[in-house]
Parts: sequence; structure tokens; C-alpha cells
Amino acid sequence: MNSTLPLRNGQAKTAQPMPTTQRKPAARPVASAVTAARIKFYATVTMGVLLPLLSLGLSNVGGNLFRAGHAALAVFALSLMACVLIVSLSHLAWAVGDITRSPRWACWLLAIAFDLLLVLGELCHVTAEDAGVGLVTTAIMSALAVVSMFLNVWAFLRHP
Repeated sequence: MNSTLPLRNGQAKTAQPMPTTQRKPAARPVASAVTAARIKFYATVTMGVLLPLLSLGLSNVGGNLFRAGHAALAVFALSLMACVLIVSLSHLAWAVGDITRSPRWACWLLAIAFDLLLVLGELCHVTAEDAGVGLVTTAIMSALAVVSMFLNVWAFLRHP
């Protein structure tokens, strides 16, 4: 069906029917920048929470393996634990400094103390159950694990 359209100069033009083509839907991006940022945030928080739990688990495995006479496996587990703690130390020290504005040496000593207190508590559970410090070491380990989780997440999110 053709129709005529008036033009400005007085002449008429016959309008051609518009072809009926279907538009392809726009390609949807795999992940938007907002989605990627959200995933990165949750991954960062997850890693910050899991690192202290991983070090606790590895120290427990190492101690129990030593007690059971599997020295080679125990050394391996404790070596893995040492790697996790060494990586975590700089994050803890940075977060303590960022929050407290303490001198660098104090931040590092506190970070080392946090990690070693977790190891001490686990070693007390594994090797010194008869010492009667189980409740206290559990309380210390629980509090320090939460503090360590917070400091790791803080460092992961705020460190430049």
C-alpha cells in the first residue's frame, strides 16, 4: 500500500512501505561492572574470613599428625600453615596501622602476636589438654580469629 507524502516544494512523493525486519535483541554483557564489583567484594570478604580459619585448621591438622606419629605429614601441614600466616601478617600489620595509626614496628609486633596466639592456642589444645587451659585458649582463639578476619577484610578492601 503506497501513500503520498507532501514535500515542502509542493511536489508529492510516494512513500514506500517499510520493510518488516525483526531486530535482533541486543547482546547482553556477560557481567556488568556493577556485578563484577559485587562479586569482587564478596570474594574479598570470603578470603579475609577464610584465611584465619585455614591457619587454625592447618595448625590443628599438623599438631594431631605429630601426636599420631606422622612427622612428615605434620611438617607439611605446618609448613602450609606458616605460608598462610606469613602472607596474612602483612595484611594484619597494614590494617592495624591504618586503623590505629600506630608506629610500623608496633603494628608488625601486634600482627605477629595475633598469629602466634592462634598457633599457641591450637598447640595447647593438641599437646597440653591436661594443663587446664582449654577454656581460656578457646576464648582467646575465638576472639583473635574474629579480629583477624576483620583485619584481613579491612586490609583487602582498603589497601591501595
